[in-house]
Amino acid sequence: MLFGFANIYRTYHRPFAGIYIFNAGFIVGIASLIYVPHILFTGVLFVALIILRKVDFRDFVQLFTGLIMAFAFWGFASFWFELPFYYFEKLPEHFYLTNHLKSYKLNEIIILIILGLSLLLSVFKYKSFVLKKSIQSQKKVELLYYLIAIGFICMMISPDQFLFHSLFVIYIPLSVFLAMLMNKVRNEPALELAHLFILFFIIFSHFLF
Repeated sequence: MLFGFANIYRTYHRPFAGIYIFNAGFIVGIASLIYVPHILFTGVLFVALIILRKVDFRDFVQLFTGLIMAFAFWGFASFWFELPFYYFEKLPEHFYLTNHLKSYKLNEIIILIILGLSLLLSVFKYKSFVLKKSIQSQKKVELLYYLIAIGFICMMISPDQFLFHSLFVIYIPLSVFLAMLMNKVRNEPALELAHLFILFFIIFSHFLF
């Protein structure tokens, strides 16, 4: 999934970026075959093309072609090896709101609380992320917010066994925002203490829960 967005970022100010657009669509298609709700990230790719590039119908065709090719390869493999093509049959099983709280452990709840606070901090600090930045940086920051939004939706509709797998998509843009905030902190001892706290929490969570 992240490789797909790395490709879409490369399209900025590239007149011949068809290969990157195709790759982005293809990778998201493969990701959605592995975990169905990831198909929602196709919307982020469309938004990315609008934000990063001058709107061109050919770009959307290339993106859609890459997406379709992923399904075509899986369809061919299913036909050749006589495997069931279950994708459309299992759509209702993946797109529903679930109540995860009843199955959470204490350490998982703490992780989600920290994640939620980090998300709120990132939202409130939006202006500081784009202030006095180049247009290119501003556009890429905006895409990170779209990525978090769709990742959050995937988390809300994830079956219990896939909940924390869906969080991996959120971790990357969120870590970028937190790193940008850390760069503005001039108090090095405070940063070291924060690092030790995170390290202690990881060890504590792993061995004591």
